[in-house]
Amino acid sequence: MRLVGQIEEMQHLAQSKAQLLGIIDSIRDRPEGMDCSENAERIMTSIEGGRS
Repeated sequence: MRLVGQIEEMQHLAQSKAQLLGIIDSIRDRPEGMDCSENAERIMTSIEGGRS
């Protein structure tokens, strides 16, 4: 059973990594003309919306 738990943990880590990479892409792909604070708000809204 321990091995199954380790596999589940690795799957969770892979999912977290994918989410973080998506956030990084969102930060880098800021819409033209949008300042940093607006972009931060946009990204935080998308993150919070993804948790629901």
